[in-house]
Amino acid sequence: MSFSGREALLALALSLLSGTFSSFPLQAQSKPQRPDPAPEITVDASGSSTPEEIGGHVAPHGSPSCNGGYRWLDHPTTVAQFAGGTVKTIRVIHYAGRIAAKPPSLEELRDTVAKVWQGKFQSAFCSIPWAEANWWTSESTLEFTDGKRGTLITDGVHVFLLDYNGNPWFFRLYPAAQ
Repeated sequence: MSFSGREALLALALSLLSGTFSSFPLQAQSKPQRPDPAPEITVDASGSSTPEEIGGHVAPHGSPSCNGGYRWLDHPTTVAQFAGGTVKTIRVIHYAGRIAAKPPSLEELRDTVAKVWQGKFQSAFCSIPWAEANWWTSESTLEFTDGKRGTLITDGVHVFLLDYNGNPWFFRLYPAAQ
């Protein structure tokens, strides 16, 4: 049985409307993508610092001269996905305690960095968009599989990321950003 062009178009339209198009044998199937393996997180035990010193490493990147550039993402995205490349190692190089608190243990640092790395957000800015004060408590170097480097500075909620391409981004992780 053969169809004219008009009949074939009508059959296709009806199958789309009725939801039967998915039963066509030639439908392409997309392969599920495997997530990148979790990077190794290491901590330099001699990296004790102050929040002011860590914040000083963020300041040069937070220039208002970026003209308020931002990205609104279609869906909540993890820091790992947004970094722009596969990271093999996250190396914590500076860390500090919160206000009037002792510095965190090495295990607490690893846990915090791992949570931030998998944390989600939906908007990123080229300068600090929030009004509240933040207390930067850890600075890490991101080592990508091809040798490039990035930076991750956080207090567990506020994040500064220097991504794979060297772009500076500031964002707050959910649920704080909601």
